[in-house]
Amino acid sequence: MKPSTKTRILFLIFALVLSMGSVLSKDPVSALRLTSPFEDGWLFIHIRLPRLLLASLTGASYAVTGLLLQSYLRTPLADANLIGLGSFAALGSLVGLALGVQSSALLILCSCLFTLIIPLIYHLFLRHHLTQTSLVLMGLCLTTFVQGVVSLLIYIIHQNFPLSEMLFWLFGSFSYHTLDDVLLILPPLLIGFALLFYKRRHYDFLCLSNESIFAAGIQSHHLGLRLVLACTLILGPIISMTGLIGFIGIGVPHVMRLLYRQAPSQMMLPCMVAGATLCLFADTLVRLLPLSYEINIGIFIALINAPLFIHLLWSRSHA
Repeated sequence: MKPSTKTRILFLIFALVLSMGSVLSKDPVSALRLTSPFEDGWLFIHIRLPRLLLASLTGASYAVTGLLLQSYLRTPLADANLIGLGSFAALGSLVGLALGVQSSALLILCSCLFTLIIPLIYHLFLRHHLTQTSLVLMGLCLTTFVQGVVSLLIYIIHQNFPLSEMLFWLFGSFSYHTLDDVLLILPPLLIGFALLFYKRRHYDFLCLSNESIFAAGIQSHHLGLRLVLACTLILGPIISMTGLIGFIGIGVPHVMRLLYRQAPSQMMLPCMVAGATLCLFADTLVRLLPLSYEINIGIFIALINAPLFIHLLWSRSHA
């Protein structure tokens, strides 16, 4: 099957899942009672639409950044959380809560300011032309350290702030966000995606040695810094709103490589569509579960998709 045909099928599946998520409800009887077009429109615009947009943006962002980070760092386990983005975003939001910030815009700003530390740190290290292995180890050290600080901060401030709300955010959720919140994060996301797609053909050289990349006229440390900055601008605002959601940045690129077997620049769009579809489908299932409470999307994705991914790798190794 041609790659273009596969991409069309992906878009078709995305449109199908999007339409399902916009109309399905846990309580269909209550949904049918909304006979007024005004009430139905208000429900869609103020509740369902923000959730659909946020789920789509989250899945697409995690998937495409995971694809390119894996190519740059040359490890199949790389994603935004590996380089410390998730931990720094969580730290920024918790610091904002500790300072008494209540506004969504200010909490997003706090989170984004802390994630901007990541490009600064990587800029200092990339200037010394460190190997990809050293960058991965540095990311692991940063993530471990900041996670310790986050845990300590939760322990300190949990008596003054509801612990359940902080844990609800840390486990990932698309709930309780308005359309204004989603529009608020669009400017940095658009800038980040523009940086990602700018000279995207350069990512195809990342499978070569550093000497070959330099011979092609590409400065590896500049490319790495631009990639980290783009990931920060994209995922900093996303994580500040949704909390921490794992697996998408690792699992989706692997599946897309099995399906496409093409260069990174040609898999960016399919990865974005597949990531958005996965998040939308998982969020729709979460809303349809017959439970009195809603399972956090981060927990649900980890519980459902990680075993499926392990099965996929197992089948591939025995093929």
